[in-house]
Amino acid sequence: MFYSLKSRLNYSLGKLVPTRFIIGGLKLHPATLLVELTNICNANCIYCGYRFMKRDKGIMKQKLFEKLIDEFDDKSGGDINLTGVVGDPLIDRNIVEKIKYSMAKKNIRNIKFSTNGILLQRIGVKKLLESGVNSILINIGGMDKETYKRLFGVDDFYKVYENVRKILLTNKSMHGKVDLTIVIKVISLEDVLKNKSCLSLKELAKECDARIIFDNIYDSWSGRISKKDMVDDMKLKMNREKKEPCSLLYNTLSIMWNGDVVPCCRDIDGEVILGNILQQSIDEIWRGDILKNLRRSFTKGSIPAICKKCEHYEGLKPLKNLHLFKKALRDGRSKVQNFNYKQKGE
Repeated sequence: MFYSLKSRLNYSLGKLVPTRFIIGGLKLHPATLLVELTNICNANCIYCGYRFMKRDKGIMKQKLFEKLIDEFDDKSGGDINLTGVVGDPLIDRNIVEKIKYSMAKKNIRNIKFSTNGILLQRIGVKKLLESGVNSILINIGGMDKETYKRLFGVDDFYKVYENVRKILLTNKSMHGKVDLTIVIKVISLEDVLKNKSCLSLKELAKECDARIIFDNIYDSWSGRISKKDMVDDMKLKMNREKKEPCSLLYNTLSIMWNGDVVPCCRDIDGEVILGNILQQSIDEIWRGDILKNLRRSFTKGSIPAICKKCEHYEGLKPLKNLHLFKKALRDGRSKVQNFNYKQKGE
């Protein structure tokens, strides 16, 4: 689809741009808001940190959501990711209204989220596809009832399988309005590739111009998930050496349902609170000392424990993106010729 092709082109061309030019502009304003509509989930996946979460559960109030979007839009906007820190966004019965509110804003560029798809029918497939959302990723555990329950901890395989088929067909009838990706969580890749349900879904996805991804590699959610949680072909990512700041600290601001702001989606219990959006503006938090010091900590070798154990880390490589470079240049944000993160440590 055009959206995915454009995304790949942005990354390819972005490799030609020096990272320091992009970083300098992004320090002024985040390119993406990761908004946790809720930290409640209706599954209990063996590979997810959700089952270890200890903080209070809730759903983001409309007033707080609108404050976030209005402020983000006023400061040149960008992308919205409604996947959040943990939880399934379809738990929020007002998700469609929140998407419509966001997309009515001039500077909101794209909206996406991932879901387990259990509540697609309750929200309404057509209603969701017409909301203005650009991209949806749906996770499904294996291609049979037993594997699904083993991976997701609930007995909803047939419901989700039919929900996935319905959203693919409905989206096709709407001329591919939304970019769809189906991620099949795998215990045994050999078994799933022979499965009749899988073969049928692959054909349907191809017919509907959607992507299917097979996934058996996971991160430990900063040490919470261990090898003993992995089954058969499932594997944990290797923990990489961290000599430079994490790209998320320059690209994405993660807001929990209660307004607390954390460095990224792996801080499920708010171990590193950057601020609260009810008490501070987005820019005050983004340009504040707590986040500046966190960026510096990577070059000083004093990063928080939650970051030391994180396999979600990718360094600065993801910032090599033409879209981020163009955003950094907008509104006079190109005063970065002499920026060097190794010297300034930000």
